[in-house]
Amino acid sequence: MKKTFLFLTLTTYSGVHAMESNNTQEKVKLPSASAWVWSPQIEKALEIAAQWHDGTYRKGSSPHQPPFMLPNQENPKVPVITHLAGVAMILLRTGWDDETVAAGLLHDTLEDANKAQQNLSKTELEEAIGKNIANIVAEVSEQKTDSSGAKLSWKERKEAYIAHLKETGNFRAVAVSLADKINNIRTMNNTIAAGINPFKASTDREALKAGPAEQIWYFTSVIEASERFDDSRLKPLRETLSQELTRFKMLTQSK
Repeated sequence: MKKTFLFLTLTTYSGVHAMESNNTQEKVKLPSASAWVWSPQIEKALEIAAQWHDGTYRKGSSPHQPPFMLPNQENPKVPVITHLAGVAMILLRTGWDDETVAAGLLHDTLEDANKAQQNLSKTELEEAIGKNIANIVAEVSEQKTDSSGAKLSWKERKEAYIAHLKETGNFRAVAVSLADKINNIRTMNNTIAAGINPFKASTDREALKAGPAEQIWYFTSVIEASERFDDSRLKPLRETLSQELTRFKMLTQSK
């Protein structure tokens, strides 16, 4: 009885494994582990986000005690990439696809300038990462100036953002928005709980541009704007944001 020994040679191509026997050159196609273990889109998005936000930092001090101290720097700054990674992890844990997670990593690239004060255009982002991801990012990007180039106030920016969120048909953009707000409010809550007032500036941090009452209005408006979508993956995002908002109200009662 002739025996055929398979799996002596293993190569990968086009998302499948090709397994060849030494006798028959038979090829057996199996699902590639790399197709679900790793995402080239997310990898590229992470790289772009890290490059674009290199040298930029979150407002305020970290509520966590770092395991090291930098020379002559009492409170190490928190890089912006930590916020972007946090948003992406929230989206991953609630079951969103690679494009949505990639958009979570990139959601501030169109809105915020890099450390050289350059601005990235939607066309440039689209060429780098694809149209679908760039569209999601554009949907959640605030307009910071009016048609004449004058800077908009915090309230004007947020009102325009909410109005657009109520009109968009892109439910994946709504997911990114909710994940973004969850990470932001959790950071505020943890900062306040650590005894740091994020609404007052100090030598090592900027104050937030809006007080507790305005923040409550904003987060509530985002939750309400998302409710017209019934995708089941949005439910845990809304619930988590609502829970953090309740915590924020308790923590800021005396602020």
